[in-house]
Amino acid sequence: MNPTKYFEKQLRELVIECLYGQLHFRTWKKLGESFLSDSEIWEVASLFFVSTAEAHLNSSKLHLFRLLDKTKGSISVYKLIDYARNHKNIFPNQEGLDIILKKHSEILKDLEPTINNLKKHRDKHFIHKSNEYFVKGYKILYQEFKSSYKGYGKVLTSIGNIFNDYSALINNSSFSFGFMEEDNEFENLKKYLQQGLEVIKGEYRKSIRT
Repeated sequence: MNPTKYFEKQLRELVIECLYGQLHFRTWKKLGESFLSDSEIWEVASLFFVSTAEAHLNSSKLHLFRLLDKTKGSISVYKLIDYARNHKNIFPNQEGLDIILKKHSEILKDLEPTINNLKKHRDKHFIHKSNEYFVKGYKILYQEFKSSYKGYGKVLTSIGNIFNDYSALINNSSFSFGFMEEDNEFENLKKYLQQGLEVIKGEYRKSIRT
């Protein structure tokens, strides 16, 4: 495949991973915040929504760890950067490429402690059941890794910014990592649940009177 086309195809594929990783993370965050502020609504189907929130977080993790994969034969943010470094001739502005390569190296270096913490969390709880925490109790796991949850959003956002740097350099364009109707859909869901809750309450009051 033509090197330019290969780079662009690789970039688009990774952007999709990052897009859905960010979407799942934001949805998990919205659900978690809403559980606290609108708890009465979610209690209509608490088991369903708690498990839905966890599924969104786990999906976010899956997309992120794909983006961070260094194994042979994978595509990832690291492999994209290496490809750009080894194929500088596909970029019309090679001086600009050198600048962003240095910038991205610094970004990933700064993120390294956060990424290492996320991987440690993954290895102890996400893809394995650590005997250590089975014995200690999972409250200990949460206390040790509670900062990790913010880390998922931070790393996904930083990777999205890296992808947009390459898109601007090679195509003079950028990707959006949000959906236009995302917030409206979530608010509509809460509204319909509230309406359903009011109906249930009305039926309950009616049954008491009769």
